[in-house]
Amino acid sequence: MTATGSPVRLPDWLKRALFNREYQRYVYSMLADREKVREAARTLSRERRKSRRSFLHNSIVSGLVKSNLPDSQKDFYRVDVGTERENVPENRYYAIEPFDRTRVVIGQNAEGKGRYLNANWVRELHGGHWWIATQAPLPNTAHTFLSLFLQPDTRPPSNLTPPDSLGPQPCRLRTTVQLTMTTEGGRTKAHPYFPAQVGGSYIIPAPEGCKDPALKISLEAEQEDEWAGCIQSTLRLVHCTQPSGEQDMLRYSRVEELDEPVFFTHLLFTHWPDFGVPEGPAEKACLLSFARLVARVNLTAPPNSSSNTDLHPDPPIVVNCSAGVGRSGSFIALNSLLRAHGMLLPEYNRISPQSFPPLPPSPQGPLPSDLAEDEVALEVDSLREQRTSMVQRPEQQMLIYELLAAAYHEAEERANEESIS
Repeated sequence: MTATGSPVRLPDWLKRALFNREYQRYVYSMLADREKVREAARTLSRERRKSRRSFLHNSIVSGLVKSNLPDSQKDFYRVDVGTERENVPENRYYAIEPFDRTRVVIGQNAEGKGRYLNANWVRELHGGHWWIATQAPLPNTAHTFLSLFLQPDTRPPSNLTPPDSLGPQPCRLRTTVQLTMTTEGGRTKAHPYFPAQVGGSYIIPAPEGCKDPALKISLEAEQEDEWAGCIQSTLRLVHCTQPSGEQDMLRYSRVEELDEPVFFTHLLFTHWPDFGVPEGPAEKACLLSFARLVARVNLTAPPNSSSNTDLHPDPPIVVNCSAGVGRSGSFIALNSLLRAHGMLLPEYNRISPQSFPPLPPSPQGPLPSDLAEDEVALEVDSLREQRTSMVQRPEQQMLIYELLAAAYHEAEERANEESIS
């Protein structure tokens, strides 16, 4: 039985996706064709910026794109802000910029403009939960990234969802998920923005041109959850005075704290290789357990929090891999479908997408009618409408089908055991 008491039975659309190779290729192809449209619009945004410096270059490279895309698609998939000259060094990878429409803005400066972060607001289509999907921090973006957790109220803008859709409580973020190791294959995939030793602290100066104070981040506690393939860290974050001294020693400076600290939880999944997926049964079981651990942690007040009275019951979760698209998109999709099918946590009953305010319709129109029941295809396409290249590889999409089926098999086994007992 599921959380609602209904019989456990693998949906027909899921059976077809698991066992019909021709259907699998069709889904990948259809979703890839729609992503090409988004990619063309992003290219146009990029070329518009270049055209200010080279009209001829713009005319040659993007003239064809201009003639093929309707204005509705150009506007919907713009990445103008991420391609601005001053923001390009803050993008970890070329051609992975946040859509303007859904990008996350950090604070406000004197001109009313927020600080740039390569991150997007992303809502689960089927599960309804909000996430911030972002690239792994760089040394020059760590301060901006961490500033997210100091904001007392961080919620999607009103152009994406009604202002009251997340409830009246202050929406302070308290959970961040990392799906990449710091280094993989000899390459740096994520900047280590907090110390490796419990009790240690790093000082992170504000970037040039930012008037915010420096940040002090400390590792308060750490535990390894082998059953979930996870290292769970409790982090303490506070504004502090600017450090002084040699550049390479700034992170170890002695500083004065300026306000009350906040605490949040960092969850690192250690079993997901870049350009791949967790392969073996044990690794896949760990990923299912990890998804449930993340949900459980986010429902819980952060350790050492001074007051729990005004805490949001289930605020948005921050997630990154390296680029913040492939593994991050796959993880959000998995959480969405587990949540919607009542298989994430008992607190989440089986729900329908109709339970939530509708997401903006795609300027490409809906998926073909023969995919209307394929919840993975619908979820992936919806995520790609909100952040570029989500669920980047075919094997990542297949992983979502497989893990949802595994969750159904788990539920069936539990139901059988309960009926026997």
